[in-house]
Amino acid sequence: MKTSVIIVNYNTNKYLSECLKSLPEDIEVIVVDNNSKEKPVSSKAKIILNNNNLGFAKAVNIGVKNSSGEYILLLNPDTKITYESIDRMVNFY
Repeated sequence: MKTSVIIVNYNTNKYLSECLKSLPEDIEVIVVDNNSKEKPVSSKAKIILNNNNLGFAKAVNIGVKNSSGEYILLLNPDTKITYESIDRMVNFY
């Protein structure tokens, strides 16, 4: 797997579901949840549930530690990816 996407979630499920829908099928997606009231659910992403709100940086580090991609892309849950944009970024790099 070439690219891993890390998304830190804290009570943003309504945005997160749209973000996940926009991601291509052939990438690894890891959602690190910082103890949201409503836990995220996804068949597309690996969900890591924290017992406390650890903050963005610690949550990202947990996601990276659990990823296997050669490239790491950090996304906010309110982001939507457009057609082939991840492939274009990786090819540019």
